Amino acid sequence: RRDHGFTIPDPQLTLELGIPNACNRCHTEETTEWAVKYVEEWYGDRMDRRTRRRTRAVARAWEADPEVIPELLDLLQDEEIPAWRSVLVALLSPWVDRPEIRQVFEQGLKEDHPLVRSAAVRGLAVLPDTYDLIRPLRRDPARLVRLDAGFATVNPRERDPANYQEILAYLDNICDQPAGALRRAQFAWSEGRLDEAERWARRVSEWEATQALGPIMLGRVLHAQGRFQDAENWLLKAQRREPGSAEPPYNLGLLYAEMGAPDKALASLQRAVTNGPAFGRAWYNLGLAHAQFEQLDEARRALERAGNAMPTSADAPYALATIHLRRGDTEAARAAVEKALAISPGYTPA
Repeated sequence: RRDHGFTIPDPQLTLELGIPNACNRCHTEETTEWAVKYVEEWYGDRMDRRTRRRTRAVARAWEADPEVIPELLDLLQDEEIPAWRSVLVALLSPWVDRPEIRQVFEQGLKEDHPLVRSAAVRGLAVLPDTYDLIRPLRRDPARLVRLDAGFATVNPRERDPANYQEILAYLDNICDQPAGALRRAQFAWSEGRLDEAERWARRVSEWEATQALGPIMLGRVLHAQGRFQDAENWLLKAQRREPGSAEPPYNLGLLYAEMGAPDKALASLQRAVTNGPAFGRAWYNLGLAHAQFEQLDEARRALERAGNAMPTSADAPYALATIHLRRGDTEAARAAVEKALAISPGYTPA
């Protein structure tokens, strides 16, 4: 199976990261420390392998630790296996808005192996100015890359007919399972076909009774349709299904703000950043929510966190400038608005 591997047992990684090892899967009566002791006696320094280092880096990347970036870049530099190159590129996605990371992704579009090109397309797709970079890959030799590029450049006014038909055929083939039905809902949403998006999101939500992705999608669609009470019900259901996820409370926060319930919006956004400390957009909206209650110190702190998490967005420093101005600190306001303009010289509010 392509999602499994026969890896060298490493009990040390069981101690550090909770990864199972074959030694203790057989010797169930023994401790992990027992396995570590014997492995070190038998193999010594030979266990300090590249795969151990890579595993530690992957674990830190999953925790969104920005300090792991240099290690991921170093591993990528020497990695020859295309599947692992694609994984390392994908793990850098949270920081794709940083210039040095964006350069890695742009280079990834030109790599020989389609897995790497696919990871690069998906990473760049979240940035607002990469449409023209990705669009040529709609004609890539690999179907995987063509599909990823097509999804990343959805635009009803500018379609590649062959690519669009391939996307529709793909969606028809996968929509008999929850993940495929969700993809179909997302595609309809991206093209503005809200009724179709609702139909597929509702199917996913009723089909898969434990995960939050379907109810989140359905809640967003209902919100866009102005059906606020229904949207709230589904987003609350998503939150109950996955109480540790940042997405349901974030979407609830946006919904409550539009419903004119700022106290509920504030509470939901606080929950979102607790669940997702690296969620820059949630910190940004939390800052705006605090400002609405004249909690200017809290707003400043939230917007500073947002700016750190979204270094290429002018939104947070501009909002921070307005908070400094309201606090009477004109020098700090000037510095913040100049930072916003340095990030985006054409940012009209700044």
